[in-house]
Amino acid sequence: TYEEAPVSLKAFFGQRRRWCKGWYQTLVTLCRDPRRLVREAGPWRATAMLVVLLASVIAPLSAPLCLILPVLSLFVGTTFWPSSGVEVGLATLWSSVFLGGAAAVLVPILIGMKRRGLFFLWRKLLLLPIYYAIISAAAWTSLYDLVTQPYHWCKTEHGLTSSRNHAR
Repeated sequence: TYEEAPVSLKAFFGQRRRWCKGWYQTLVTLCRDPRRLVREAGPWRATAMLVVLLASVIAPLSAPLCLILPVLSLFVGTTFWPSSGVEVGLATLWSSVFLGGAAAVLVPILIGMKRRGLFFLWRKLLLLPIYYAIISAAAWTSLYDLVTQPYHWCKTEHGLTSSRNHAR
């Protein structure tokens, strides 16, 4: 699709807030009648839909916890010197998720940048933690919105970059 990117942080936050709320509502709607979902989509497609939606919902909501726990673990000292099987398991889990997740995010971006001749922009990737913090804040805000104002949508103003498109 041809889509206009938000031109401000406020517009970007509103867009992500709206998208997250839509994912929540879609997930709730699909889970109202799981038998119907399986019957209409089939077991594999229904499972795939639910996994994708659950990941889209859980990842940004759990991001703060996934950051706080390893940092706390660093200060407590169990990360580098685990003393029990549980601590070894937790340290292995979070470090594997962190390293694997970082690679899963960064490698495709770097490959795409190289292919497009944009590798000189690699320093911009240092802003990804801020980007993900904004996504997480939007996810939590949209969850609050879903409960307090389920029919309200944070609209994005369109047509702001149309003059830039004509200049090309």
